[in-house]
Amino acid sequence: MDITINGFRSWMWRGLSFLLPFLYFAYMFQLYNAYTLYHLSLLPECNEWQVFVSAAIFFILFLGNISTTSLVIFHKLSGRTVIRRIQKKKSHDHIE
Repeated sequence: MDITINGFRSWMWRGLSFLLPFLYFAYMFQLYNAYTLYHLSLLPECNEWQVFVSAAIFFILFLGNISTTSLVIFHKLSGRTVIRRIQKKKSHDHIE
């Protein structure tokens, strides 16, 4: 049975760091799809609007995914330093 906890533990970071290269590879694939579909929509043989809309959807997915993941990483890294400062201060206060 798993225990529900609040906060971010060190073992969670190891799992996240393992997953990050695969996530960023998938995000780059979304960007590649958006780029390819956009250039396909510019061809004179392409008369359908769906190709351009698919390119826009892939690009919006790419932007949302990469910005969300990058912000999570930023907050996790900056939050760790704040937590360490608080823990260090608490341990220092107990010593005195």
